[in-house]
Amino acid sequence: MWFDEIMDDCKQALLTANKFKTIFIPIFLKLALSIALFGYIFISFIAGIIKNSYVFEYMYTDPSVIMELFPGLVINGIVIYLLFLVGFSILDVGSINMFKIALDDQKPKYKDFTEGIKKYFFKVVLGKLFMHLLIIITLPVTAVLYIIYALIAGTLTAGWGLLFLGVFVSIFLGTWVPIIVIEGYSPLKAIGKSIKLGAKYFKGLFIVLLAATLISSYSTVIFGVLAAVLAGWFIAGIVTTYFNLVVMRVYYRNRERL
Repeated sequence: MWFDEIMDDCKQALLTANKFKTIFIPIFLKLALSIALFGYIFISFIAGIIKNSYVFEYMYTDPSVIMELFPGLVINGIVIYLLFLVGFSILDVGSINMFKIALDDQKPKYKDFTEGIKKYFFKVVLGKLFMHLLIIITLPVTAVLYIIYALIAGTLTAGWGLLFLGVFVSIFLGTWVPIIVIEGYSPLKAIGKSIKLGAKYFKGLFIVLLAATLISSYSTVIFGVLAAVLAGWFIAGIVTTYFNLVVMRVYYRNRERL
Protein backbone atom coordinates (compact mmCIF):
# COMPACT_ATOMS: atom_id res chain seq x y z
CA MET A 1 0.00 0.00 0.00
CA TRP A 2 1.27 3.49 -0.86
CA PHE A 3 0.94 4.78 2.71
CA ASP A 4 3.07 1.94 4.09
CA GLU A 5 5.70 2.65 1.44
CA ILE A 6 5.82 6.34 2.41
CA MET A 7 6.15 5.44 6.09
CA ASP A 8 8.99 3.08 5.21
CA ASP A 9 10.70 5.88 3.25
CA CYS A 10 10.36 8.18 6.28
CA LYS A 11 11.81 5.52 8.57
CA GLN A 12 14.76 4.75 6.30
CA ALA A 13 15.48 8.46 5.80
CA LEU A 14 15.55 8.91 9.58
CA LEU A 15 18.00 6.02 9.94
CA THR A 16 20.21 7.49 7.21
CA ALA A 17 20.16 10.95 8.81
CA ASN A 18 21.07 9.46 12.18
CA LYS A 19 23.88 7.35 10.73
CA PHE A 20 25.52 10.03 8.57
CA LYS A 21 25.34 13.31 10.47
CA THR A 22 27.79 14.97 8.08
CA ILE A 23 24.85 15.61 5.74
CA PHE A 24 23.82 18.41 8.12
CA ILE A 25 27.05 20.39 7.60
CA PRO A 26 25.58 22.34 4.62
CA ILE A 27 23.09 23.89 7.07
CA PHE A 28 25.95 25.97 8.48
CA LEU A 29 27.17 26.81 4.98
CA LYS A 30 23.68 28.03 4.14
CA LEU A 31 23.68 30.23 7.24
CA ALA A 32 27.07 31.71 6.29
CA LEU A 33 25.89 32.33 2.73
CA SER A 34 22.65 33.96 3.91
CA ILE A 35 24.51 36.27 6.29
CA ALA A 36 26.99 37.23 3.54
CA LEU A 37 24.24 37.93 0.99
CA PHE A 38 22.04 39.94 3.33
CA GLY A 39 25.13 41.80 4.55
CA TYR A 40 25.88 42.70 0.95
CA ILE A 41 22.30 43.89 0.43
CA PHE A 42 22.40 46.03 3.59
CA ILE A 43 25.76 47.61 2.70
CA SER A 44 24.60 48.24 -0.89
CA PHE A 45 21.42 49.85 0.41
CA ILE A 46 23.29 52.20 2.78
CA ALA A 47 25.89 53.04 0.12
CA GLY A 48 23.11 53.80 -2.36
CA ILE A 49 21.41 56.18 0.07
CA ILE A 50 24.68 58.01 0.74
CA LYS A 51 25.62 58.18 -2.94
CA ASN A 52 22.21 59.43 -4.02
CA SER A 53 21.39 61.65 -1.06
CA TYR A 54 20.85 64.59 -3.41
CA VAL A 55 17.92 62.74 -4.99
CA PHE A 56 16.09 62.59 -1.68
CA GLU A 57 16.84 66.28 -1.17
CA TYR A 58 15.29 67.43 -4.46
CA MET A 59 12.63 64.74 -5.06
CA TYR A 60 9.85 66.92 -3.61
CA THR A 61 10.65 69.93 -5.80
CA ASP A 62 11.66 67.92 -8.88
CA PRO A 63 10.15 64.38 -8.87
CA SER A 64 11.93 63.55 -12.15
CA VAL A 65 15.24 63.12 -10.28
CA ILE A 66 13.87 59.84 -8.92
CA MET A 67 14.39 58.33 -12.39
CA GLU A 68 18.14 58.73 -11.85
CA LEU A 69 17.90 55.93 -9.28
CA PHE A 70 16.39 53.49 -11.77
CA PRO A 71 19.57 52.27 -13.60
CA GLY A 72 21.39 51.67 -10.32
CA LEU A 73 18.42 49.79 -8.84
CA VAL A 74 18.16 47.56 -11.92
CA ILE A 75 21.89 46.75 -11.91
CA ASN A 76 21.91 46.04 -8.16
CA GLY A 77 18.79 43.92 -8.52
CA ILE A 78 20.39 41.80 -11.24
CA VAL A 79 23.62 41.41 -9.24
CA ILE A 80 21.72 40.36 -6.11
CA TYR A 81 19.59 37.90 -8.10
CA LEU A 82 22.68 36.31 -9.66
CA LEU A 83 24.41 36.06 -6.28
CA PHE A 84 21.40 34.27 -4.80
CA LEU A 85 21.04 32.06 -7.88
CA VAL A 86 24.69 31.01 -7.95
CA GLY A 87 25.16 30.75 -4.19
CA PHE A 88 22.13 28.63 -3.44
CA SER A 89 22.60 26.50 -6.57
CA ILE A 90 26.08 25.62 -5.31
CA LEU A 91 24.61 24.60 -1.95
CA ASP A 92 21.80 22.63 -3.60
CA VAL A 93 23.96 20.47 -5.86
CA GLY A 94 26.67 19.96 -3.26
CA SER A 95 24.19 19.01 -0.52
CA ILE A 96 22.07 16.73 -2.70
CA ASN A 97 25.17 14.89 -3.91
CA MET A 98 26.03 14.25 -0.25
CA PHE A 99 22.47 13.00 0.33
CA LYS A 100 22.86 10.66 -2.64
CA ILE A 101 26.04 9.19 -1.20
CA ALA A 102 24.36 8.75 2.22
CA LEU A 103 21.36 6.98 0.67
CA ASP A 104 23.85 4.60 -0.96
CA ASP A 105 24.91 3.78 2.63
CA GLN A 106 28.30 5.45 2.30
CA LYS A 107 29.68 8.22 4.49
CA PRO A 108 29.48 11.58 2.68
CA LYS A 109 32.71 13.56 2.54
CA TYR A 110 33.77 17.06 1.52
CA LYS A 111 34.87 15.79 -1.89
CA ASP A 112 31.32 14.60 -2.54
CA PHE A 113 30.08 18.15 -1.96
CA THR A 114 32.60 19.65 -4.40
CA GLU A 115 32.07 16.84 -6.92
CA GLY A 116 28.35 17.65 -7.01
CA ILE A 117 29.19 21.27 -7.79
CA LYS A 118 31.56 20.34 -10.61
CA LYS A 119 29.15 17.93 -12.27
CA TYR A 120 25.71 19.48 -11.87
CA PHE A 121 26.04 23.21 -11.10
CA PHE A 122 25.46 24.57 -14.60
CA LYS A 123 22.54 22.22 -15.28
CA VAL A 124 20.78 23.33 -12.10
CA VAL A 125 21.43 27.02 -12.82
CA LEU A 126 19.95 26.64 -16.32
CA GLY A 127 16.96 24.81 -14.87
CA LYS A 128 16.36 27.51 -12.28
CA LEU A 129 16.63 30.25 -14.89
CA PHE A 130 13.99 28.45 -16.95
CA MET A 131 11.71 28.02 -13.91
CA HIS A 132 12.11 31.66 -12.85
CA LEU A 133 11.32 32.84 -16.39
CA LEU A 134 8.21 30.66 -16.37
CA ILE A 135 7.14 32.17 -13.04
CA ILE A 136 7.61 35.70 -14.37
CA ILE A 137 5.57 34.94 -17.49
CA THR A 138 2.69 33.41 -15.52
CA LEU A 139 2.85 35.85 -12.58
CA PRO A 140 0.20 38.32 -13.85
CA VAL A 141 -2.34 35.53 -14.33
CA THR A 142 -1.63 33.84 -10.99
CA ALA A 143 -1.69 37.20 -9.16
CA VAL A 144 -5.11 38.07 -10.57
CA LEU A 145 -6.47 34.60 -9.74
CA TYR A 146 -5.14 34.83 -6.19
CA ILE A 147 -6.67 38.30 -5.64
CA ILE A 148 -10.04 37.02 -6.86
CA TYR A 149 -9.73 33.96 -4.63
CA ALA A 150 -8.74 36.09 -1.59
CA LEU A 151 -11.72 38.40 -2.12
CA ILE A 152 -14.10 35.44 -2.29
CA ALA A 153 -12.58 33.20 0.40
CA GLY A 154 -11.15 35.79 2.80
CA THR A 155 -7.55 36.50 3.76
CA LEU A 156 -7.07 33.63 6.25
CA THR A 157 -8.61 30.99 4.01
CA ALA A 158 -6.71 32.36 1.03
CA GLY A 159 -3.49 32.05 3.02
CA TRP A 160 -4.14 28.34 3.54
CA GLY A 161 -5.06 28.06 -0.11
CA LEU A 162 -1.72 29.58 -1.04
CA LEU A 163 0.05 27.10 1.23
CA PHE A 164 -1.68 24.15 -0.43
CA LEU A 165 -0.93 25.63 -3.86
CA GLY A 166 2.77 25.75 -2.94
CA VAL A 167 2.65 22.10 -1.87
CA PHE A 168 0.78 21.18 -5.06
CA VAL A 169 3.44 22.84 -7.21
CA SER A 170 6.23 21.17 -5.20
CA ILE A 171 4.69 17.76 -5.83
CA PHE A 172 5.23 18.16 -9.56
CA LEU A 173 8.27 20.45 -9.65
CA GLY A 174 10.03 19.77 -6.36
CA THR A 175 12.23 16.84 -7.36
CA TRP A 176 13.90 17.95 -10.58
CA VAL A 177 17.10 19.13 -8.88
CA PRO A 178 17.65 15.80 -7.04
CA ILE A 179 16.85 13.98 -10.31
CA ILE A 180 19.60 15.94 -12.09
CA VAL A 181 22.09 14.96 -9.38
CA ILE A 182 20.95 11.33 -9.27
CA GLU A 183 20.67 10.71 -13.00
CA GLY A 184 22.73 13.48 -14.63
CA TYR A 185 19.77 14.42 -16.84
CA SER A 186 19.36 17.72 -18.65
CA PRO A 187 17.14 20.28 -16.84
CA LEU A 188 14.14 19.79 -19.14
CA LYS A 189 14.29 16.01 -18.92
CA ALA A 190 14.64 16.19 -15.12
CA ILE A 191 11.63 18.53 -14.92
CA GLY A 192 9.66 16.09 -17.07
CA LYS A 193 10.58 13.19 -14.77
CA SER A 194 9.62 15.30 -11.75
CA ILE A 195 6.18 15.96 -13.24
CA LYS A 196 5.72 12.23 -13.98
CA LEU A 197 6.73 11.33 -10.42
CA GLY A 198 4.26 13.83 -8.99
CA ALA A 199 1.44 12.63 -11.21
CA LYS A 200 2.00 8.95 -10.47
CA TYR A 201 2.68 9.19 -6.71
CA PHE A 202 0.66 12.27 -5.84
CA LYS A 203 -0.83 11.08 -2.54
CA GLY A 204 2.43 10.02 -0.96
CA LEU A 205 4.31 13.13 -2.05
CA PHE A 206 1.43 15.32 -0.87
CA ILE A 207 1.73 13.95 2.66
CA VAL A 208 5.52 14.28 2.68
CA LEU A 209 5.69 17.79 1.25
CA LEU A 210 2.77 19.11 3.30
CA ALA A 211 4.44 17.79 6.45
CA ALA A 212 7.75 19.35 5.40
CA THR A 213 6.10 22.73 4.78
CA LEU A 214 4.11 22.78 8.02
CA ILE A 215 6.91 21.56 10.27
CA SER A 216 9.59 23.84 8.80
CA SER A 217 7.20 26.82 8.92
CA TYR A 218 5.86 26.37 12.43
CA SER A 219 8.46 24.41 14.41
CA THR A 220 10.36 27.58 15.30
CA VAL A 221 7.26 29.49 16.41
CA ILE A 222 6.30 27.08 19.19
CA PHE A 223 9.61 27.62 20.97
CA GLY A 224 9.17 31.39 21.32
CA VAL A 225 10.78 34.39 19.69
CA LEU A 226 14.25 34.00 21.23
CA ALA A 227 14.55 30.34 20.22
CA ALA A 228 13.26 31.18 16.75
CA VAL A 229 15.97 33.80 16.30
CA LEU A 230 18.80 31.69 17.74
CA ALA A 231 17.93 28.25 16.42
CA GLY A 232 15.21 28.71 13.81
CA TRP A 233 17.58 28.40 10.87
CA PHE A 234 19.04 25.20 12.33
CA ILE A 235 15.68 23.56 13.03
CA ALA A 236 14.41 24.45 9.56
CA GLY A 237 17.66 23.12 8.07
CA ILE A 238 17.32 19.78 9.84
CA VAL A 239 13.69 19.44 8.75
CA THR A 240 14.51 20.35 5.14
CA THR A 241 17.45 17.93 5.02
CA TYR A 242 15.36 15.08 6.41
CA PHE A 243 12.49 15.57 3.99
CA ASN A 244 14.92 15.88 1.08
CA LEU A 245 16.10 12.39 2.00
CA VAL A 246 12.51 11.14 2.09
CA VAL A 247 11.67 12.60 -1.34
CA MET A 248 14.86 11.18 -2.83
CA ARG A 249 13.95 7.75 -1.44
CA VAL A 250 10.52 8.04 -3.07
CA TYR A 251 12.24 8.71 -6.39
CA TYR A 252 14.76 5.88 -5.94
CA ARG A 253 11.95 3.44 -5.16
CA ASN A 254 9.95 4.38 -8.26
CA ARG A 255 12.58 5.48 -10.78
CA GLU A 256 12.31 2.32 -12.89
CA ARG A 257 8.56 2.79 -13.32
CA LEU A 258 8.65 6.37 -14.59
